[in-house]
Amino acid sequence: MCKLSLAVARQEVFWGDCRVSKEFDFEIVHAGSSGAALAARLSENPNVRVALLEVGGKPPAREEIPAACASLQLDPECDWMFQGEAGKAGRGLRNNKIPVPRGKMLGGSSAMNYMVFVRGHPGDFDNWEAKGD
Repeated sequence: MCKLSLAVARQEVFWGDCRVSKEFDFEIVHAGSSGAALAARLSENPNVRVALLEVGGKPPAREEIPAACASLQLDPECDWMFQGEAGKAGRGLRNNKIPVPRGKMLGGSSAMNYMVFVRGHPGDFDNWEAKGD
């Protein structure tokens, strides 16, 4: 799997062994829902160079299976493995810690929390527009 690395901001960016660019107009860190949407919107301008950086990789195929999304949580390939102090509510938890799943992959936490992107049917959008919605 290729890892993206930044030598120094605005110097050299590599995707695997390939040099991508020396300079970007925008550098967006984290390719979660908002970062990806922002990068997509900014890149609509052909005169703008956008770098979208994510430490994780592509989500595994099981991310698209709703019943399997829970398996992404507590998987170090997909999850940052953060833990929180449970306080008095955590008396039955191991070490009084509660898992706080946060996505470490393209799509971020949305990819592990059943928020799979599904493109809407064009007819639905046309119908809503015709109704004035």
